[in-house]
Amino acid sequence: GAAMEHLAKAEIRNISQSVEMYNVDNGSYPTTEQGLQILVNNDRGQKYLDKTPNDYWGRLYHYRYPGINNPVSYDLWSDGQDGIEGTGDDIVNWRE
Repeated sequence: GAAMEHLAKAEIRNISQSVEMYNVDNGSYPTTEQGLQILVNNDRGQKYLDKTPNDYWGRLYHYRYPGINNPVSYDLWSDGQDGIEGTGDDIVNWRE
């Protein structure tokens, strides 16, 4: 529903802030392979997030760097309620 979507958008903003802080500290965004886990566990012992975030439907957020939709930065998204990537209920960081 709309409330879940609103919460997921807010969470994507929060995760994005953590990704940006990582970028400032390390001089680059996490790679796709490192994923969001690097924000929780990394060899510098810096915690940008308390735990790897799941969306409100219990699935991991997707992260990709460099992004396809954000080629100069990264793509961050949830598959939304239906759990299927690329459908209308996805919650993404490349469109409002």
